[in-house]
Amino acid sequence: MPKFRLLNVLSYVVHKCDHQCVVKAEEYFLSKQTQINPFLLPFDCNWSIVDSKPRGYRTPCLRTLYSLDEIEQYLYQTQSNLSIKCFIDGVLTRFKPLLDNYDPQFVVIDDLSNGLDNVRIPVFNDLDRDTPDKFTYITKIRPIDHRLAAAFNDTNTTSCCDCTDK
Repeated sequence: MPKFRLLNVLSYVVHKCDHQCVVKAEEYFLSKQTQINPFLLPFDCNWSIVDSKPRGYRTPCLRTLYSLDEIEQYLYQTQSNLSIKCFIDGVLTRFKPLLDNYDPQFVVIDDLSNGLDNVRIPVFNDLDRDTPDKFTYITKIRPIDHRLAAAFNDTNTTSCCDCTDK
């Protein structure tokens, strides 16, 4: 049974949350943060989901938080290494990848981004050993022609495209 499910049965002891609430849970945070899905980072730092109405997150010190505002306040109060961007409030969000049990023989590229992104992007092909065509992987938006370049570099807030309404 995963550790985050076990935490749901433990009771919260009332206290003033501070950095001590997260320091042990985040002991190996920096080494993990580039290796897993960012939405899984809280669970790797002893957070858990409380499946109730409303749905909430349980902190490493077992406090239950029901909104992103409460989570953000907790992260600030405890000086956590986690970002609010690692938390979601949608009940339909999948935390596990769709390809949970894959055969590693079908990985044709280990990391599509070649280390440019924080999370490894493997490429799977279970039909043949073909790989994607050559391309340049970028992490920032780049203009592709002179009109886009001009709009991209324009600091005037009224700039727009050269389209005409009909």
